[in-house]
Amino acid sequence: MQLFGGVVYHYSSYLHAAISQFEFLLGKAVPIADLRKDKPFIGPTFVLLFMLMMTIFLMNMLVSILNESYTDAKDNAEESSEELEMAHFIGERFMNLFQEGKRGPEFKLFCDETTFVNMCRSDAEPFCLNSQSLLNCTEERLGKLDKRISAVMRRTENIDGDELEEEEEFNYLLVSLINSH
Repeated sequence: MQLFGGVVYHYSSYLHAAISQFEFLLGKAVPIADLRKDKPFIGPTFVLLFMLMMTIFLMNMLVSILNESYTDAKDNAEESSEELEMAHFIGERFMNLFQEGKRGPEFKLFCDETTFVNMCRSDAEPFCLNSQSLLNCTEERLGKLDKRISAVMRRTENIDGDELEEEEEFNYLLVSLINSH
């Protein structure tokens, strides 16, 4: 106010100066032409330093808010991990109901040994203590494995006979090629 108050209306009183600075902070146009007319060097320097300092101040507040929010989220994540895991499980099952024809990624809660080891050592996974679920999943996997083994066995039953037939055909072709020349 003391520096620009005599010429620039925005700085004519303390109240006008405070309101003007707040408005400038919110994006109102700064009367830089009036400031430059009154003080050619100090006016633009004042505007530049004010904007620079307010930017630093507001960025500092933003980083502080983000840091506090991150800390709260990290603390709450440990508390709500059980709820999130259950919601994910329910969401996967719900989506599988409507996508019967499409084969999506398989949700492995207990079946995979590495998943079991990684997930069940934390207190956040209540399902790991459910041995019946583990048994059901193991039985399901063994059933699928038996089906695959029987399919492979059927495919490989005649491999020896097929190999002999191919060898005889090859020998016949060789003999016929030799005889034809």
